[in-house]
Amino acid sequence: IFRGVLNYAMLNDYITLNVADIVPVPKNKKTGKKSVAKKIDLNKANKIIKAFENEELQPVVQMTLMYGFRRSELLGLKWSAVDFDAKKIYVEHTIVKYNSIIAEDDTKTDESEAGLPLIDDARELLLELKAQQEEYRKLFGKEYIENDYIFKHPDGTLYRPDSLTRSFQRVLKRKGLEIIRFHDLRHATAS
Repeated sequence: IFRGVLNYAMLNDYITLNVADIVPVPKNKKTGKKSVAKKIDLNKANKIIKAFENEELQPVVQMTLMYGFRRSELLGLKWSAVDFDAKKIYVEHTIVKYNSIIAEDDTKTDESEAGLPLIDDARELLLELKAQQEEYRKLFGKEYIENDYIFKHPDGTLYRPDSLTRSFQRVLKRKGLEIIRFHDLRHATAS
């Protein structure tokens, strides 16, 4: 919580150093070891993709594996940041949680705002998601929460970053897969 608050303060130029970043990572109470990212190879990534077929979080997981987005960057993506004609996607905002408030921040770094190529698989996924959201808009009618965010619940409400992680892990458990952090998907992209 302190790290998040201090990151927010840094983003708004209230402080120049997040002192929480120099605190050593606590060891796991059960193992006595520092938490380490789980290695996700192509085989494991494909199992995860298969496990999320027909799940609400399927597009979230697929986009994270394709691009290695941070959870906050992914949740902050807006339709206005996708240029289907130029085949570019821009990471301009993040969604973070402070206590019970979901807030929009700038990206972690200026490089995060650079346009990324909109690969064909991502383009197809986003177009399908856009069509699905139109159906949800009709289905929910006046109850639909209008906003420009790409990744959200069927009724238009935003995903809470912490509940996204818990929902992700619940699906893994239900499908009999190893429980990993949502952030580990980011590392799978790099490897």
